[in-house]
This record gives sequence, structure tokens and C-alpha cells, in this order.
Amino acid sequence: MPEEQKPVAQPVSQEPPAAPVVEVPAEPEVLDLLDVSDVPLPPQEVKEKVEDEIGKPVAFNWAILGSGQGGGRLAHQFWNMGYRRVVAVNTAQTDIKPLQLPEENKLIIGTSGAGGKLEDGFKAAKQHHEDIHDIMRRKFGTDFDRILITATAGGGTGSGSAAELVDICGEFMDKLELRKHGGDPKVGVILALPKESDGKHAHYNAFNTFTKLYSMLPDKISPLIVIDNQRISKLYPDLSVEEFWTRSNQTICSIFHLINVVSARHSEYTSFDKADLETILQSGLLVFGATPMAKWDAREDMGVAIRDNLKRNVLVGGLDLSSGSVAGCVLVANKDVLRSVKQDALDDGFSMLGRMLSSGSAVHRGIYAGNNPRPVVYTMIGGLAAPVERLRVLQRIGGIADWDDA
Repeated sequence: MPEEQKPVAQPVSQEPPAAPVVEVPAEPEVLDLLDVSDVPLPPQEVKEKVEDEIGKPVAFNWAILGSGQGGGRLAHQFWNMGYRRVVAVNTAQTDIKPLQLPEENKLIIGTSGAGGKLEDGFKAAKQHHEDIHDIMRRKFGTDFDRILITATAGGGTGSGSAAELVDICGEFMDKLELRKHGGDPKVGVILALPKESDGKHAHYNAFNTFTKLYSMLPDKISPLIVIDNQRISKLYPDLSVEEFWTRSNQTICSIFHLINVVSARHSEYTSFDKADLETILQSGLLVFGATPMAKWDAREDMGVAIRDNLKRNVLVGGLDLSSGSVAGCVLVANKDVLRSVKQDALDDGFSMLGRMLSSGSAVHRGIYAGNNPRPVVYTMIGGLAAPVERLRVLQRIGGIADWDDA
């Protein structure tokens, strides 16, 4: 039998066993942006500027936001005067379509209108908060001084959205850092009150809208400019429907525009300057009017014209003028008239206006040479209390309270 083989002992290695191989992950590749040519980088922010086409200097660069049918018409009238920071919003395509504004300056915030319902106008503005903000950013730019919201107080869209638009505009101004915290809000409102023939529901809306906006003075709104279509209908009683709204809008916007132009211009007589206008714009509730002077030979004629302006031609009724704290009064006349009018007669007229207002009130005055054959007196009064008598009419017709209870 073959001999059994014994295992042969293996020599013991004197070297330590090899360490296990550990794979080290490669360092991630560093992306060199210089080699990436197909990813465009955003440019640095450029300050956007929208230029008006007014053709003459103005005291303030206004941005106009018109809400609803009536507010849109007012915004359109400012556009016709050369203002270009203009936006119209509405809940109904049929109401906004006739406005001869560029389509990109219009925004629909609903589908079929508000139907005269305040809550629907409010909800539409609330739900389209960012859309309204975006169109203002595109069409107002970032280089302007103040925002003016225009609305009529009788419908659903303008009335219902007005207070929400004030908040949106205030937020917009803050984001652009165009106002100081706790200072001048730089957001104003032109609010047109309805005619008596507009009916119960319009007056109900108007009372509630005015009350809401009035409560926002002066922290969120200044000025609040009240226009009374009932008063304007009495000033122009024989106009057709189309002519009435055209004349009404022209009257409102033309006076506002003229004051904005005049206060940017030096007068060789007496200047009503930007600082004067700013003081009035910061005063809260504001009304204005204009009247041509039929006579200017006698010393009392200037005072008569101012009183006539305030009693008959200022564009809202039921006011307690003695509550006013500040006023602006500007006379525009041709050179021949200014050569014939005595300075002390003008001083008497300006002083008389001061006596009609509250104690310690300020009257800013201006005298300018113009081309009209007859001199015209323009008056603005700010710091007013609410027009109690007019509000009682709104309450009575709107069914909010009886005449004796209002």
C-alpha cells in the first residue's frame, strides 16, 4: 500500500497582510460658469420709467388707477390729457372695452361684472391682488410720485373694490420705497357720488363706500376728493347723456390737471408752488371748483367770485366750509386784466377765503397770466369734515335711514 502523504507545512510570511483596498470617490466636477454659454444670467435691475406726454412740467407725476365703469372713464380722461401711467380695472369686459386705452393697460378682474354688489367688487379685487400689483408694476414703472384711484360710488366694481385698491396701492408704494413709514400715504382717491336719479341701490353703495374710505383718512388715503354728479348735473342741465358724462369727466380732470401744471410754474406775480399743493394733498378730505369772473372792476369782485365758486361751483354740496384747515386759490387772467385789477382787491378776496375756513387755516394763493378773455378763479379746500347734508341724502334715498333719523 502506498505510504500516506503528510501535509507539508507552509512557511509563515513575516510581512503583515495587505490592507483592504478602499475605493475613494472622485471629487465632484466643479462647474465653470465661464464655460456655460447657453444659460443667460438675469441683468441687474434697471429702474423703469414711464414718460407722460403732457408736454409741460407738472408738480407731481401721478399714476392713475381707474376702477369700474365710471372710474375707468376718469382714468381715460387723464390718458387723453397726456398722463401715461394709467391702468383701468373692471369686472366686466363690456364696460372696459370701450375705453380707448392700450389693451395692455386694461385688466379684467371678473367674468360678468359685479352687478352693483359691493361684496363682489371687493372679492374681485382681493382675488386678483397680485394681478393688479403686476399690471401697476408694468404700466406705472417705478418713477412716479403719487397714485390716484378713480371710482364712482354707486356701482359694484368701483365702490366695492375701492378700499382694497387703497391697500394694494399702499403696499405697492412701500415695496418701491416711495413713501416714508407713518408719513404722507401718497395714495389719493377721486370718488364720484351718484345723481338722485341713479336710484336707491346706488345711494346705498355710495354711503357705505364713502364711510369706509373716510375712515381710512389720513393714514391710508390723502387726499379723498369727493365729486358730486348731482351738483354737476345742475351746473350743466341741458346736456345729453353722452355729453353729460364727457363734460363731467372733463370738468373733474381738467381742474385737477391745471392745478398740477400751475404749481410747477413760476409766476411773475404770486406763485402757487409744489409745496403749497403738497400741503393741500396731505390734508384729507378735499374739494375743488372753478368759476369765471363776470366782473373784476370793483374791489369786492374777487371776493364775490370766490364765494360764488364755493357756494355754487365747488363740485360737491352739503359741506361745512368752516371745517376746512387749508385752501388754495389761484387766479388765472390775461395781462390786460392783471393790469387793471388792484392788488388790494385780490388781497381782500384771499383774506375773505381765510375767514370762511377754520381758525388758523392757511390759504395758499397764486396769480398767473393766461390767455382766456375772462379771468378764472380755481379753488381747493382741504381738511374738511364729512359732508353731513349730502350724506343724509345718500342715507335717505338709499333706504339706510329716514330723513329725520339721519
